[in-house]
Amino acid sequence: MKENLTKDELVEQFNECLSKIKLLCEIYDDGELSIAKEIAVKLRVLFHNTERCKSLIKLLQLERNTFLSTALDFDPKTVFGSHSGLTTITISNNNGTWKTLISPRLNANHGHFRNVGFSFWWEEEIIIFDNKKKAFLRKDIVLEVANTDGGAHVDKSLKSTYYDISRRNSISIEVDGMPINNPILPSIRQIAYETIATFDK
Repeated sequence: MKENLTKDELVEQFNECLSKIKLLCEIYDDGELSIAKEIAVKLRVLFHNTERCKSLIKLLQLERNTFLSTALDFDPKTVFGSHSGLTTITISNNNGTWKTLISPRLNANHGHFRNVGFSFWWEEEIIIFDNKKKAFLRKDIVLEVANTDGGAHVDKSLKSTYYDISRRNSISIEVDGMPINNPILPSIRQIAYETIATFDK
């Protein structure tokens, strides 16, 4: 026998999940980039909905809200090569050593900020497009990281398309002929930024 949670208990779970995402983001911003895998797990709790397992926003009927999208526009007719709509390239100097990274955009370039419906935000808007013409949605990368690549579980094998973008530099971003970090974890951080901004309002 099971007991249904009250709305107040569900709200408490939601607020706890959002607070943990904020704490994990602080750790990411302090340089522990792999913590994005833990962020992905919390994002899955909030947003991933199935017939047997309802997401928190489904249980609280928050899918009706608009969601902040910070993604750069993607148009296959104008994009040549690859696209990483939630990230930017940053250069930092650490004790005289220059480092180039793919990083989350955070609040950069407000001109691209807009409010969209949840369904479009989660499972329709293309945020990554690689040189093999494979498109990735927010849902795609959150679930791959959370379910198979070290978030809540590690699979022995990964989808080849995800393996390409996360390990084989199929986005083809290089500095001096050498590939830099892939866009997966920075994109997870940016999705967390959008999530916090959406619900903090």
